[in-house]
Amino acid sequence: MAFKVTLKWHAVAAEIERQYGLDFVVAISERNLLPAAEIRSRFNLYGKKPEEVILFRNKLKMKERLLQHGFRVPQFRSITSPIEARGLLDMYKKIVLKPIDGMGSKNTFIVNEPSDLLYLEQCNLDFSNYEAEEFIDGEMYHIDSIIENGQICIASVFRYMNPTLDYNLSKPIGAVMEGNLQRVKVIKQFNEKILSCLGITNGVTHLEIFYTPDNEIVFCEVAARPGGCAVAPAMMAAWDTNIIEEMIKTEVSIPLNQAHLPMKQYSGWVTFPPLPGVVEDISTEAEFNEDWIYECKIKPVIGDKLSSPYMSGDYVAKVTVTGSSEKEVFDRLSQIKKRFVLRVNKAPKQGESYAG
Repeated sequence: MAFKVTLKWHAVAAEIERQYGLDFVVAISERNLLPAAEIRSRFNLYGKKPEEVILFRNKLKMKERLLQHGFRVPQFRSITSPIEARGLLDMYKKIVLKPIDGMGSKNTFIVNEPSDLLYLEQCNLDFSNYEAEEFIDGEMYHIDSIIENGQICIASVFRYMNPTLDYNLSKPIGAVMEGNLQRVKVIKQFNEKILSCLGITNGVTHLEIFYTPDNEIVFCEVAARPGGCAVAPAMMAAWDTNIIEEMIKTEVSIPLNQAHLPMKQYSGWVTFPPLPGVVEDISTEAEFNEDWIYECKIKPVIGDKLSSPYMSGDYVAKVTVTGSSEKEVFDRLSQIKKRFVLRVNKAPKQGESYAG
């Protein structure tokens, strides 16, 4: 049946329940997790309820919970304007401002000077739902897990090759599976403790952490859904499991049968953000046909008009590669970044391009 797009989530759910009955609610996207949980609560359905989901959608609440249980998290505070972060900046000399319920590094800012706060104060942005936190110097990782009945079936540790905020600079973003097995072990232990503390028993999670030069692990944030960009194909390449399908199964109470699934091979991924303008030249998928390329997807064609990226998950192309080691995957991703071509023309006689 068709519904007008103006209907609210609860109204849509109520109409489906009235006419057909409502058994399950499935939500994969970050922005839909809380509405889905609210619908489950209203109709007493199976699955995660608002009090569970809010810990994964509200960055203040998640860090408050973890801080209470002794985890190392960045020092943070709620703000309603950039100027309110001045005390934190004076203390740590470098801080991060981000939306409390944000995703994909959208509208996230690194602040180095008081003048940066003054500049942001004058921008036409709503800071009423923001937090400020200590900047953590270290390598950033994402850990993607599948959980069933409180047990982690799979947890895969990827190291970002560069900061996710590089999308603002039109730089490719990528990650490679960590090859240091001792580091993998301690990160997985940290991941297990985090997920246990937040009380997730069934689902898929995407945790981000910092690994500092002093070998300290610092929590960044965690989402109760599959990672974006090319995380899903990278997980499929390494573990032969589809984390999106597994997420759906946990939402509708279907057994996963994923316990003790062995890793097949190393994998990694890279995405290329759009450049604003009209596409004059762009690589084609046929140019990336090596057997170690697990997946290559290129969306635009010549003549398409592109806009600036709106978040780190916004891309024109994504490539997933495999290899026998972290180094081999890293080298192959580096090669892909050098080979990929996107050139746009913003105006007559004024172009922009990059090749990785």
